[in-house]
Amino acid sequence: ADWSASRENSNPPSPSKIPECSALRDKLDALGELEYEEVTSLGYLYSRAKAAEVSFREHVYTWASLSNGYLPLSRLSSTQTLPSGRGYKVSPKIEDTLVRANVTAIDALEWPAMKSMERAVEKVVRCYNGDVARLTDLCRACVIFDSISDIKICLEAITKDKDVSIVRIKNRLSSDYNSETTAGYRDVMLCLRISHVKDGGRVSGHHICEMQLVLKDFAKLRTNKGHSRYITFRNMMGE
Repeated sequence: ADWSASRENSNPPSPSKIPECSALRDKLDALGELEYEEVTSLGYLYSRAKAAEVSFREHVYTWASLSNGYLPLSRLSSTQTLPSGRGYKVSPKIEDTLVRANVTAIDALEWPAMKSMERAVEKVVRCYNGDVARLTDLCRACVIFDSISDIKICLEAITKDKDVSIVRIKNRLSSDYNSETTAGYRDVMLCLRISHVKDGGRVSGHHICEMQLVLKDFAKLRTNKGHSRYITFRNMMGE
């Protein structure tokens, strides 16, 4: 996750006070986890991430469309397909930057840049003891929702997709999650193994990508200042 919540804004309701959260927790618990594949080369991992990028975005667009999810509009011309390298820019008035996927063409959306090589090396060394295979967020996306019910619909769409399997889940909407470690911020983070990755015109292999499912109330807390504080905190913790 590359954003941080700002303590300066209003606080969303605690998940323990939302009845739907228990149903969501049960859904996530039932999904289980899979093993990571063996990868030892960071360069190879980047090549696989690049090969998987378009396919992953198409999947995200489909799931968001089925679940009333929001994605950010691109500031580029809508004639430019799948713009990358821009990153999300959530303004104080989030409605100005987001649009429902089911009423928007995929080439009108803005997607986050791939994780930088500098940060990738930093994370592998600091967090994963040199294990490149555990780096699963080179290719990433975020979908924003009005309600937990819509998040559940999105999860159901993902689990029904035969080209995708869930490798890891972080349910930060759970009442058991200690949100103090993320300054009160919560979401559902998924590591997804995308099959049938196209590489050089051929369909081969798979790649793990990261997807965040975020309630709009929490998305409103994401600010540039908050991200700066998160980076400072992360560096202090050696993460």
